Amino acid sequence: MKTILLPTDFSDASRFASEHIFQLNQGNNVKYHLIHSYDPPSSTGALISIDDIVKKDAEACIREEIEWMVSIGINRDRITSDVFFGEFNVVVNREAEKIGADYIVLGTTGASGIKEIIGSN
Repeated sequence: MKTILLPTDFSDASRFASEHIFQLNQGNNVKYHLIHSYDPPSSTGALISIDDIVKKDAEACIREEIEWMVSIGINRDRITSDVFFGEFNVVVNREAEKIGADYIVLGTTGASGIKEIIGSN
């Protein structure tokens, strides 16, 4: 079984990338692990923790993404998810290693310098 890590920022680009990998893997034995990382500014002295608010919002968005995945035909049993506090690159690398990801798929827009690294159509 292939394991695909899907980091998301809940953008159209993330959803577009996910939809394409779903189409490419139709009929294959694949497990999808959807993650989001957040790193809000410090909330020292605030009565309500910004961290808690951001985490709850991210968890709600992850649930919406899972519902969308199911609505386009992905079996719910093939989807796992998590929300993490931390820098994006650190979280993605750690989770990819932890789950033994075969692939990491993410969408980007306006990524400076990415064309030189991976090419462009």
